[in-house]
Amino acid sequence: MNSSQYVNAVSISTGEYVDILEDDHGDGWTRIKKFDGSSGFVPSSYLRVDHDNLSASLPAIESGRF
Repeated sequence: MNSSQYVNAVSISTGEYVDILEDDHGDGWTRIKKFDGSSGFVPSSYLRVDHDNLSASLPAIESGRF
Protein backbone atom coordinates (compact mmCIF):
# COMPACT_ATOMS: atom_id res chain seq x y z
CA MET A 1 0.00 0.00 0.00
CA ASN A 2 1.73 3.16 -1.15
CA SER A 3 -0.64 5.87 -0.03
CA SER A 4 -3.42 6.20 2.49
CA GLN A 5 -6.70 7.19 0.86
CA TYR A 6 -8.98 6.83 3.87
CA VAL A 7 -9.25 8.66 7.19
CA ASN A 8 -7.19 6.87 9.86
CA ALA A 9 -5.55 4.62 7.24
CA VAL A 10 -1.83 3.91 7.45
CA SER A 11 0.55 2.79 4.71
CA ILE A 12 2.38 -0.52 4.99
CA SER A 13 4.94 -2.24 2.80
CA THR A 14 5.15 -5.84 1.66
CA GLY A 15 6.99 -7.91 4.27
CA GLU A 16 6.58 -5.32 7.02
CA TYR A 17 5.74 -6.71 10.45
CA VAL A 18 2.99 -4.95 12.43
CA ASP A 19 1.04 -5.50 15.63
CA ILE A 20 -2.71 -6.06 15.36
CA LEU A 21 -4.50 -3.71 17.73
CA GLU A 22 -8.07 -4.43 16.67
CA ASP A 23 -9.44 -7.27 14.54
CA ASP A 24 -11.63 -6.75 11.50
CA HIS A 25 -15.22 -6.21 12.65
CA GLY A 26 -16.66 -7.26 9.30
CA ASP A 27 -15.93 -4.02 7.47
CA GLY A 28 -12.72 -5.28 5.84
CA TRP A 29 -10.34 -3.11 7.91
CA THR A 30 -7.94 -4.04 10.71
CA ARG A 31 -6.32 -1.56 13.11
CA ILE A 32 -2.54 -2.06 13.31
CA LYS A 33 0.50 -0.48 14.94
CA LYS A 34 3.79 -0.20 13.07
CA PHE A 35 7.16 -0.52 14.80
CA ASP A 36 7.76 3.21 14.24
CA GLY A 37 4.82 3.85 16.58
CA SER A 38 2.30 4.99 13.98
CA SER A 39 -1.07 3.27 13.92
CA GLY A 40 -4.18 3.17 11.79
CA PHE A 41 -6.32 0.95 9.64
CA VAL A 42 -5.30 -1.24 6.70
CA PRO A 43 -7.39 -3.53 4.51
CA SER A 44 -7.57 -6.90 6.26
CA SER A 45 -6.76 -8.63 2.98
CA TYR A 46 -3.29 -7.01 3.09
CA LEU A 47 -2.38 -8.92 6.27
CA ARG A 48 -1.10 -12.42 6.86
CA VAL A 49 -0.54 -13.84 10.32
CA ASP A 50 3.00 -15.20 10.67
CA HIS A 51 2.57 -18.00 13.21
CA ASP A 52 6.35 -18.49 13.51
CA ASN A 53 6.71 -15.02 15.04
CA LEU A 54 3.80 -15.11 17.47
CA SER A 55 4.88 -14.87 21.08
CA ALA A 56 3.55 -17.46 23.51
CA SER A 57 2.54 -14.60 25.80
CA LEU A 58 0.20 -13.07 23.20
CA PRO A 59 -3.43 -14.12 22.98
CA ALA A 60 -4.25 -16.35 20.03
CA ILE A 61 -5.29 -14.55 16.85
CA GLU A 62 -7.76 -16.28 14.57
CA SER A 63 -6.02 -17.24 11.37
CA GLY A 64 -7.93 -17.43 8.15
CA ARG A 65 -9.46 -14.05 8.82
CA PHE A 66 -6.58 -12.32 7.06
